[in-house]
Amino acid sequence: MPTGLELWKYNIKEKISDVALSKEGNDIVVASEYNISFFNKNGEPRWKYKTNRKMVCIDISGNGNPELCTGGRDGVLRLYDANQPEAMFLAQRNLEGSILSIQIEDANNDGQMEIVVGRSISIGEVAGTAGTLQVFRYAPSGQIELLAEHPVDRFVTTVRVTDVTGDEKNEILAGGSDSTLRILKMGPENTLTEYIRHQLDDMPIAIGTCDVIGDEIEEIVIARQIYRPYELANQQINGRQASFPGTK
Repeated sequence: MPTGLELWKYNIKEKISDVALSKEGNDIVVASEYNISFFNKNGEPRWKYKTNRKMVCIDISGNGNPELCTGGRDGVLRLYDANQPEAMFLAQRNLEGSILSIQIEDANNDGQMEIVVGRSISIGEVAGTAGTLQVFRYAPSGQIELLAEHPVDRFVTTVRVTDVTGDEKNEILAGGSDSTLRILKMGPENTLTEYIRHQLDDMPIAIGTCDVIGDEIEEIVIARQIYRPYELANQQINGRQASFPGTK
């Protein structure tokens, strides 16, 4: 059986909560209990930044001027400039509920980077009404502004932004606590439209996309919740016309 080749390793000395890789593969960021660690692709540490609160998720942009974003159960979204000798804090925004997933990507296809966040509802919010999928942008004013939001049950487990319909435009994939996979489109006018909702057997905890079967069409690979940790559910996106059995 083929085995992987270890390229490098580094002892963080803390429990790791999330890892993110820039699109070009040149930058790696690690969120541990109270620190953000930044490495180059050879595993050489560039800097380490101590935070005051535990993080759940982290992501880094791939636009050549890297910025990174963190979120945690305190509901605070934090943005840093990573293109410095050490991390430079830029802005933060207090959200309702816990932040469970983040991706920095061009969500509305306008050529600029947005911050896509999956979160839980908070006390007083109603499941199915509160916007648990949210899209933000770092504005020239130095503030993190909300562009759009969409209700996805009690919480969003994971988010991913990529082109899955073959139209050369990004879509937003969101895993819901109601065991759904949802695909949403966001236009330049910053409105979110739910394009597909597919009911799964279990809650999705991770979503990836790849040409699994070699037909030059990307499939969606879903890791599902707890009961069958090694089971992968493959759902194919057939070119421009996406179709799922049992789609609601």
